[in-house]
Amino acid sequence: MDLEPTAVLEFYKLYYDTINEPDSYFPFHPCSNGIENGITLNGILHVPLAVEVEDFESNILNRINRPKIRVSNVNYAISNLLRKKNDFKFAKLERTKIFLKHIDDSNFEGGVNPFGVSDPNSSISKDTYTISQKTQENINLVEFELTSPFDLENFSIPGRLVLGRYCYWQYRGLGCNYFGPPVCQDDDSHFTNIPTGNFNFQTTENEWTYGKTYNTGDIVYLTTDKDPFRTWYVCQKYHVADENYLPSLDQSPWQSDGCSKIISACRKRFADTAIYYTGTSGVDQTGVYVQNLVPSTLNAKPSGAFYLPFGGFPATDKFQYGASFKSRKWY
Repeated sequence: MDLEPTAVLEFYKLYYDTINEPDSYFPFHPCSNGIENGITLNGILHVPLAVEVEDFESNILNRINRPKIRVSNVNYAISNLLRKKNDFKFAKLERTKIFLKHIDDSNFEGGVNPFGVSDPNSSISKDTYTISQKTQENINLVEFELTSPFDLENFSIPGRLVLGRYCYWQYRGLGCNYFGPPVCQDDDSHFTNIPTGNFNFQTTENEWTYGKTYNTGDIVYLTTDKDPFRTWYVCQKYHVADENYLPSLDQSPWQSDGCSKIISACRKRFADTAIYYTGTSGVDQTGVYVQNLVPSTLNAKPSGAFYLPFGGFPATDKFQYGASFKSRKWY
């Protein structure tokens, strides 16, 4: 390395999915100062990657910038990664700037740092950004807009709304109080194949697992870190689970449980009605129906609390009566 010891290098860690894979990341560096080989920092090899950034800045005016980063997409490498990692929906990017003299000894000839003692913790700056949105994708590059985790611009926190035609609450979350099996998709359409697998809300029996074999009609959930804490899916074809069949990628083996937020959708879940499936694709059955959609064990604790309340949506309950998955206890 024919550089001054105070030459500044940049390093990045791309965390694909901070919800489902919080410890998985891709380390790279943007070939700053003309270094086109891999560089080791703190024992982690950062691969060289063609990167262009803009609008990274520090200021004293309390202005939050939204920088952009463009990453090389040779052989559609980033596009394929986006497909496998939920389109970076919950991704974040860590950016570290450090002097050349502080990188690991292994980067230098003979494994000896000629500038002194390596200290990967002596960074000039370390910033964390949330990937706000993908703004461009083509054969050459993928561009992302970044934002600070505490950037609340354009967000609003209104008081509780009372709506006549639509439910205000998050489906299966606080205030909704539905804890039964999947009923239909978010547009009120039936699942292509009806949910026939075992359903147990109070255990981890239905959690999606790598390497497990799933049959048509099986019911699984993925855990999230916010209300609702479980998102449910229904299997639509026999397969063995791997990263290409992760339910959140919305691939062909799975259909997501959802709610259209209108009164008829609410009635399907709380009014003790039957849902009929006729001419279901791939299933030689006619007039198949599911009765008592809310499990009796849940209906009884406390009695009647999970049926459609007078006046419509569960949101007509007082707020303190709502409960989410993490706070609900059964006795």
